[in-house]
Amino acid sequence: MIKIRTMSKLQLSLLSLLVVLSGLSPAYAETKIGYVNAVELVETAPQGKKALKELEGEFIGRERELIALRDEAVALEQSLSKNSLLLKDSEKSEKTKQLLELQRRLQREQRELNEDFNLRRNEELAKLQVIVTEAVINVAKQENYDIVFQQAVWFKPSIDMTQAVLDYLEKNAK
Repeated sequence: MIKIRTMSKLQLSLLSLLVVLSGLSPAYAETKIGYVNAVELVETAPQGKKALKELEGEFIGRERELIALRDEAVALEQSLSKNSLLLKDSEKSEKTKQLLELQRRLQREQRELNEDFNLRRNEELAKLQVIVTEAVINVAKQENYDIVFQQAVWFKPSIDMTQAVLDYLEKNAK
């Protein structure tokens, strides 16, 4: 007789799993299992490429403004270093102050742009993950899979259905 009190939770779980598995009928041996590489799907799906292109277009104007601001700061810095011996102390101090303010503004606007871009990218990524998940479900249903995993330590290449889902995504790209 097994003493359940002295068994660890892991041992009890393993024993329960063995009992359940030993009672399975051969019909369950034909379970169709699939695996998809969700990261690959998100990175290569045409819907993701389209969203990234639109996102880049959305922020190109602000990026150009930052480039112009950076160029202005570089020009001011070069002018200051080139003409520092010719400038009066008050002029030199004023130009140095202008340069510091310009550099702070540049850093602040760069940080704001990065935050805004990351926020929008995360929104688009969430939408894309929904599209990819729906595609996995649709392919799984069409091909009669019983279960599909998105994470695995190891899997046989024969159960990899990533390409089938990618083909589905390409076929249904809008």
